Amino acid sequence: MEDLFGNNVKTLEGRLIEPSQPFTEAEAEEIVNEVIHGGELLEQLAYNLMRLRRLLKTEDHFLFCAARREAWEDLMWVYDLYESPPYIPFDTACDVVGLDAEDIRSAISNEFGDELRRLSQTIRSRFPEKTAHLRQRLGKYIVLDLH
Repeated sequence: MEDLFGNNVKTLEGRLIEPSQPFTEAEAEEIVNEVIHGGELLEQLAYNLMRLRRLLKTEDHFLFCAARREAWEDLMWVYDLYESPPYIPFDTACDVVGLDAEDIRSAISNEFGDELRRLSQTIRSRFPEKTAHLRQRLGKYIVLDLH
């Protein structure tokens, strides 16, 4: 059977049983350079926050849509809220392009503090055991208990 990249792979009941690499090492390095060194991760963050900003200006700013979901995923990356470490930490993405991660976090929390509180409240309501983690990560940027 062929994978999406035209490579022959062995499968059993539709599952891959023999590892295959979709990219050569050179291709993978080029992708990493573009994503990290080209600043694509930070450009995507800016785009998603712009969409969130537009959503917050609408009458139905409580709507949970793709724009909010993608912005929340980015906010979780920016403030390191995921359980496991990301492949590319936010601090690393900033360092590579010469930006100060703390300055960006502060600016985001100033503009999107209410959204960060809403994200935090949503996580805490579903996973109360994450409260200490959220306070540790977000506490120096926003007061979490305000609505």
